[in-house]
Amino acid sequence: MDNFSETLITIVSGFTAVALLLLAFLGKKPKHISSLKDKHVFITGGSSGIGFALAKLCLSQGAYVTLVSKTHAKLVNAQELLTKTMGFPSDMIRYEVLSLTKFLFACFQYSRKSVFLANAHFVCRLLM
Repeated sequence: MDNFSETLITIVSGFTAVALLLLAFLGKKPKHISSLKDKHVFITGGSSGIGFALAKLCLSQGAYVTLVSKTHAKLVNAQELLTKTMGFPSDMIRYEVLSLTKFLFACFQYSRKSVFLANAHFVCRLLM
């Protein structure tokens, strides 16, 4: 497949994902979450910086966390820091290397059960 076709597929799937998200959330008022205990939190940019700090905070409040990033090595390192150095249970932490499109589809798929913290640039870029 040539570059033009790949770019077109990426753009079309990105717009499709945004349209699905808008349909899922259209007309719904945001809910106040009183506790993160036993919730599943997806954090983009969760392998470092503010995203990593958010992961620690969510884990300390009893949430299950999925760190999302585009760099596998950083995610592995972040998971090791959280489990081995900081003592959080390994069964509460997952990580996923996701593109923008895959992240948006995950948001749609898990929207009723989870909390999403869009911290990384790749999510904000589509929404601007």
